[in-house]
Amino acid sequence: MRIMKLIKNIRGDVKESSLEYRLFLSAIIVGIIVSLLGTIVSIILSSSFTVITVTLSLFLLLCILYYYVRFRRIYKPFVGPTIVLTYVGIAIIWIVDGGIDGSNLFVGFVVLVLSLIIVPDKNKKYVISLFIALILIIYLIQLHRPELITPFPSEKVRWTDSIITAIYSSLFIFLIIKFLHNSYNTERQRANDTQLKFRALSENSQDCITRYDREHRHIYINKAGLEVSGLSKEQILGRTLSDSGIYEEEQIKMMEKSIERVFETKQPQYEQFSMERPQGRAYYDLRYFPEFDSENDVGSVIGVSRDITDLKQSEIELLQLNMDKDRFISILGHDLKSPILTLLSFSELLAEHIQDYDRSEIQSILTEMMRSTKNTFNLLEDILTWTKAQSGRIPYNPKKVLLADIFENTIGVLKQNATAKNLTISNQFTESLTVFADIDMLRTILRNLLSNAIKFTNKGGEINIRTEETPAFVCISVSDNGIGIAPENLAKLFNMTEIFSTQGTAREKGTGLGLLLCQEFVEKHGGRIWAESEEGKGSIFNFTLPSTQAQNAARENPNES
Repeated sequence: MRIMKLIKNIRGDVKESSLEYRLFLSAIIVGIIVSLLGTIVSIILSSSFTVITVTLSLFLLLCILYYYVRFRRIYKPFVGPTIVLTYVGIAIIWIVDGGIDGSNLFVGFVVLVLSLIIVPDKNKKYVISLFIALILIIYLIQLHRPELITPFPSEKVRWTDSIITAIYSSLFIFLIIKFLHNSYNTERQRANDTQLKFRALSENSQDCITRYDREHRHIYINKAGLEVSGLSKEQILGRTLSDSGIYEEEQIKMMEKSIERVFETKQPQYEQFSMERPQGRAYYDLRYFPEFDSENDVGSVIGVSRDITDLKQSEIELLQLNMDKDRFISILGHDLKSPILTLLSFSELLAEHIQDYDRSEIQSILTEMMRSTKNTFNLLEDILTWTKAQSGRIPYNPKKVLLADIFENTIGVLKQNATAKNLTISNQFTESLTVFADIDMLRTILRNLLSNAIKFTNKGGEINIRTEETPAFVCISVSDNGIGIAPENLAKLFNMTEIFSTQGTAREKGTGLGLLLCQEFVEKHGGRIWAESEEGKGSIFNFTLPSTQAQNAARENPNES
């Protein structure tokens, strides 16, 4: 246990470290042990001062390197220089330690194996080339300049050196192989765990998840991806984007380009595209992520696509709504500007020519100014009310309301206007009929509809208020036998971008916002409003509100709503 604890302290916590880091650290530890043993053996065998100095220097250098790698966790910059310096050290030992008669090649092969394990695949050819060049150089030196090689003091020393070197070199080769085997099992288990987690997450994901190799072939697709494509795994796996038959030509080019960028830049890529589906045009958010291999290269690309059709539709509707509101504000600005210009013109006339006008002319101008001011005030009041309704600042407190009371109150407010045009207002409804509504909003709706009916009905005309009750709602109708509305203008009544206003039969002016307010308040109750009209014959405005009966049923059975 103590030995295992000591080994753990020497290596540190490397569970979450990369394989390259663990291999390099282990190679340094092995190198430290080899150089230490080499130094001890050199001293025991009374080797030359140069041999002892080289092995000891190598030992100290590796200890310094161990500090940076183990405690500072810096290793990549040291890999190449360490291999080169180690090979140079082997060459020096070759010359000062018997050359071909010694056992230096054992150490060289140990270093070669360690080097090949540590460096990435793309650099292995350089390690092999360097080792072959080293062997050729030291053999050529001994062949052509044998006097440079320091011989062993005796045959006994040479044999001892060879036996000891062969033993610990073989031992270290064994340890290296064992380490590789353990690391392989660890990495395989880690990869299997990661793969299982990836599959568990991806197979239960609502997003379409795929993996692609460098040839753009599908090497994985999850359940959601198969459902969207309508194909089986056998029909997709191993096929390229163009061979799968899932995507359109334009989409294939876009996706292939994005996948290539991930391989080249190692950075995620983001795209959006749309496709025709049986249920209509579908929109997708597409993201590509690099999947790195053990050498930090992009081994494959993971694609994640999400259906954003609902979000896209909401975005389109929001953009359209903003455009509609911009147009609406523009129209309001124009409607506000006109009466103000009228006021400005009349006030300038009065200021410049008041001495020239008689009493009747001044009275006429002031009457027009008053009418324009009143229209402007009404428009501003409607704008403020509509704005509050849009922002939700108007309180909504629905309760049981007796319609007879609301009708009586509204007719009373507008009775003077109706009397001025000799209009008859008739009520055709049940006295006890109730609705579930906000009183203030209901009054505003009725007042606007009744006011419009008075405005567009000729003198001596008739206005009717009717109701119709069903178990779910109450339909209220305000009809007149006035001038009616042209078909092309009927569609503009409840359209924010087509504020429609015209003069009444007695030159009455409206703001055009009244019906929009009615629509806002009716929809707040969950009802709907619509109009029927024929030019020259009059109009009927209908709207629905929840019935008290339906509200009581909803309260008694909340789970059914």
